[in-house]
Amino acid sequence: VNPFLSDQAAAAVEQMLVATMLHINRVGQTYRAIAATNQLLKLLGKVKAAKNPPLADEIDRSAANLVSQLTCKRHYASQIATTDANGRPDTCLRVDPRFLAFEFIHNI
Repeated sequence: VNPFLSDQAAAAVEQMLVATMLHINRVGQTYRAIAATNQLLKLLGKVKAAKNPPLADEIDRSAANLVSQLTCKRHYASQIATTDANGRPDTCLRVDPRFLAFEFIHNI
């Protein structure tokens, strides 16, 4: 903690850091999904061009990898019920900084 920052400024910096880490995690996830999509398209192109049935297992694995990337759950955030400023029911996300930092560091 920086002793020259007020509590409000420190909280704002913390929120910006969390938002940046969340964004970078999503960008990494997007790149992995794009790579998996390109790999699947490459394999499908080989099958179309060569009529090569032995690629079926490789295509199946590639498709499963793409599905895994697209449906990957994030374990650092959970929804919690709350109320908004007018007292109406609302939801927000609670972020566990330990899991967020772990996924950020390891790009998962």
